[in-house]
Amino acid sequence: MAVMLLLFFVMSRIRLGLTTVIISHIAFNISFVTIVVRARLAGMDQRLEEAAQDLGPTNSRRFATSPSHS
Repeated sequence: MAVMLLLFFVMSRIRLGLTTVIISHIAFNISFVTIVVRARLAGMDQRLEEAAQDLGPTNSRRFATSPSHS
């Protein structure tokens, strides 16, 4: 992925620097985080979401303050 992004930046004539490093790290981390979060949500107890819906929060607030489970 790093080589692909380097080639993209060079072929697009984008000046290499801190900005391209930040863009590259964000691009890599988005895919990593997506896989981890989707796997975690797949194993979540469906009853937690149903209980949150009963309390009436919006979709964006439903899990914003959920307690961490260890």
